[in-house]
Amino acid sequence: MKHALNYHHPIPTHFLLYLIPLFTHLLLVSPFHSNHCPRSPLQ
Repeated sequence: MKHALNYHHPIPTHFLLYLIPLFTHLLLVSPFHSNHCPRSPLQ
């Protein structure tokens, strides 16, 4: 029973560790992408 609880614990931590770099990548890429495209509809 202790093994089952130990296996269920790293799943949310692994999910957060995957989401954190993904969000930082989106935050870093989105301003670069808007500056890279001169034909952007925002400008």
